Amino acid sequence: MDVKEAVKNAFESVRSLYEGQDIRDLLLEEVEKDGTAWRITVSFSRPDVSNPMRGVFAAEYLREYKVIELNQLGQLTSMKIRKP
Repeated sequence: MDVKEAVKNAFESVRSLYEGQDIRDLLLEEVEKDGTAWRITVSFSRPDVSNPMRGVFAAEYLREYKVIELNQLGQLTSMKIRKP
C-alpha cells in the first residue's frame, strides 16, 4: 500500500466511524510509516456541544485531531486522540 492509498483508507475509516455525526473540514495533518503499519494524523471540526454560549461568545466548532493506525492491508487497527 502506498501513501495515497493509506491516506484514503484513513479518511474512509474516519467518515465511517463518525457516520451520521456533524464532522467538517477533514484534513490530513501527518503521515508516518512504521514497518508495515501506517500512522496517519487527521483533523476535523465538530460542534462544540459542551459550551452553551457557542456561536455567541465562543467558537461554534472545535478542531479535533486523531491518529489513525492502519495495518499493511489498509485496515483500521486503532484510533487515538492527539492533542494539538
